[in-house]
Order: sequence, then C-alpha cells, then structure tokens
Amino acid sequence: MANMTTKPDSRGPVGLLALPSELRLQIYAHVLVDRHEARQITFKHRPHLTCSFAAVKEPPLLFVSHQVRAEALPEFYGRNTFHYAKLSALAYWLVRLTPEKLAMIRQIRGFQLPCEVRMDQDLYDARKEAWQVERSLALAGVKLQPGVLRMPAKCRVTGKCVVWWVSCNSFVLVGTRADGGSTEVVRKVDASRYLKRKQDAQTALQSDVIEAMWRAVAASGRCRCQACAPSVAKTPAAAKKTSPPSGASIGS
Repeated sequence: MANMTTKPDSRGPVGLLALPSELRLQIYAHVLVDRHEARQITFKHRPHLTCSFAAVKEPPLLFVSHQVRAEALPEFYGRNTFHYAKLSALAYWLVRLTPEKLAMIRQIRGFQLPCEVRMDQDLYDARKEAWQVERSLALAGVKLQPGVLRMPAKCRVTGKCVVWWVSCNSFVLVGTRADGGSTEVVRKVDASRYLKRKQDAQTALQSDVIEAMWRAVAASGRCRCQACAPSVAKTPAAAKKTSPPSGASIGS
C-alpha cells in the first residue's frame, strides 16, 4: 500500500502588504477607527520649559512602514472623531499638523462630551460657539473643511438621549446618543430644505438658519429610545425664545 503521507505546507505566514488592498483597508479600519468614543486631544502645559504641547497619539500601526502609513493615515484622521476640552488644545494640535493630515480630518467635536451637555444649551448657542472657534482658528492660520468642527446642543424636542452637533457653515445636523461618551450617530438631518428660500449656510440670516434647524429637528420624529419617550415634546416650544432677532449675524 502506498505511503499516503501529506507534505507540510511550505508557504510561510502571509505579510500584511501581501494581502489585497481592500482587505488591508478593512484591517486599518478595525484597528485604527473607534466608532464609539472620540479620540481625545491631550494638552500639557510645561511652565519650566515655557511651552505647551497638544497631540493625538498615533497608534503603532502607523509606524510599521512608509507604505502602511500612507494607506492607513486617511483611515485614522478621516474616520475618527476628535474631541477637545479646551480651545488652546485644539489650536496647538491643528497648527502643528501637516496640511495633508489637516485635509484628512472630517470630525471634530468640541468642549463637552455628550453626557455633559446641558439641557438648555440650544442650537443658536452651539452654532455661535462653532463660529467663534473657527474664527479663532482662522486667526492662527488654520482653515477647516466646512462641517468638520461641531459644537453640542440638547434640544428638548428630541428628549434627553440625543445631542445635536451643529456647524456654523453647514445645514447638516448630526445626532448622537447622550449617554456616556459615545459618538455613535443615531440621526443625521439636512435643514436646508426647511429654509424659506435657497441660501448658503455662511451667508443666510442667522434667524432663518436656526428656524430651519428647529423645523428639521422637529420633523426628524420622536426619539425611539424607550427611556426618552415620555419626555419628548411635539413642538419646539423653545424656538421662539432661543432664536435671535431677524437680521442678526452669527457673531452678534
């Protein structure tokens, strides 16, 4: 009877770069992208050196090789959400980023984690804060893509479990869960279709924009979270109180 021994597999382990590019991108996304928590921008002041330092720690995978870094950087900077507690930390970090990295960033959320946002912090306050931060960054020579920087607002019309993130130059509102530090997007609505007339987000009257945003939030429907169902209002009753007078500009 013939000897039926099987030959051992002579192939060695398959390296990362030997994999198809589509599979490598999936690996990068799994390792580098945090879908539930924002990446914190850490800030350290060093009085004895008369300097400060702000950074987001890049994972070790980005330092494996030049090719891996080139492929993985857009995943890390483009798909993560970055959070800062102080404007100085954000400014220090962005000023020191290369133009390539700066262009990759798609989501920056400021000042407070979702669980810390006050219930009375409305759309107008959030949009004005976003405008003030972008204005400060522009003075430092940093210009972000429209809709990247967002500030938080809690609207009573959606109950307590949703925080709306507002940009000063985009009509799109992004809703996340308010419990813990989660960045999970539960809703996204475009307020531009609720404008009285077609306008650009940066040139439209502040009062028109806020009214359109209130309408968009109200039309997005009741919060589907059972815990919030009893507290959801049917109409944005606070809209008249929080909207600025007609003709007011963002910085007023």
